[in-house]
Amino acid sequence: MGWIWCVWVFVCSGFYALALHPEVYLNMEQRVKRHGYPLEIHPVTTEDGYILNMYRIPHGLKKSENEPTNKSAILLVHSSGGSPANFVTLGKKYSAAYYFADRGFDVWLFCSRGTECQNPRKHIKWDWNNDPEYWNWSFHEVGLYDLPASIDHILNVTQQKKIFHVGYSSGGPQLYALISEKPEYNEKIKLNVNYAAAVLLKEVDYPFLQVLCQLSNLFKNLYGAMGVTELTPPVFYSVLSDLVRKMCADPKWFRLCKVALSSFGSNLSTLMEDDIVELATSVFPRLSVKQATHYMDNVNRGDFRKYDYGKQTNLAVYGRAVPPRYNLTATTVPNAFFYGATDSLSVPEDNQELIGILSNVIYEEELGPSFVHLDFIFAKNASHMLYKPTVKLFKDFDAGRIPPKIVKRSKQ
Repeated sequence: MGWIWCVWVFVCSGFYALALHPEVYLNMEQRVKRHGYPLEIHPVTTEDGYILNMYRIPHGLKKSENEPTNKSAILLVHSSGGSPANFVTLGKKYSAAYYFADRGFDVWLFCSRGTECQNPRKHIKWDWNNDPEYWNWSFHEVGLYDLPASIDHILNVTQQKKIFHVGYSSGGPQLYALISEKPEYNEKIKLNVNYAAAVLLKEVDYPFLQVLCQLSNLFKNLYGAMGVTELTPPVFYSVLSDLVRKMCADPKWFRLCKVALSSFGSNLSTLMEDDIVELATSVFPRLSVKQATHYMDNVNRGDFRKYDYGKQTNLAVYGRAVPPRYNLTATTVPNAFFYGATDSLSVPEDNQELIGILSNVIYEEELGPSFVHLDFIFAKNASHMLYKPTVKLFKDFDAGRIPPKIVKRSKQ
């Protein structure tokens, strides 16, 4: 691998004088404290041995002396390949985590397996950089193990009976996988709010992704033959992540970084500002092969099913050749949906079909006329368009004002 480091030294020599954003190399704790907010770090160990962190922002920037001690807890769940840092990237004024904390909520940030958080150990047995067994999971395991461990920890710490759950992108399928397998978790959530839920993926309007998904079996066979379970092996990950940080701070490459970030999908974001780009690209995603190919298979089928191991293994694992569908009808918790009018991944049609399947949807809003997938966490007007109505929903719910189904469409 010596040639990699030679190339790396050569490339980085052109970046030595760059002035990086002061938060690019800060971890989650350092970022939040730099913004002036309180932060607690809570270790959580899952049933299958993964060691996670949860981040808690117990109150807003200004704590009132009369602040109640039994504030409603919110769990913010990041996407696959995302990070809890996504919810503080917009800074003090606009970030989702701070917006909710400043309005009287006890905010908890989820950090799934495979995500860089504070804990030095990632598993009771395996090292995530050296043991391929660590990466043998998909969103199914995140939903089945990481999510309930996190929910139960919040309930134990706060002594509350239920929490609010906000799932961004793959936060949706993770929760529905959990409830399909463990429907008792319906009773632990007051209200589930979906931000751009990537559950049904029938109408994905992203030709590059659609073509890539056709190669799912090739990825499974190729990585399987090499015995590799992480999509970007650690030696390449460390090089790529640092290279991306430096490139996106360089004026010569900045525009390319912004276009690449803004065009995550077929439609270009017009709502992300320049000062977000460095921070949004500073956390390079780590993904398991199983995680990626599970989504690819569901895009190919246009369905929400368990992982496809191939016919013979499916017969052994599931007792059938084709993976079973998740039982969406097991969901009885109240649901709210926010989706973007121009989101080409979690498209309005797929959200509306999912809404038709679920039995207890109380709120549906299409954000637009221009709102794409990454705008949910990186658009500065998300605080007004998205977080503000979410807070109203939560406060109405806590006050016993559960609305009849509200449907709001964007005006084109």
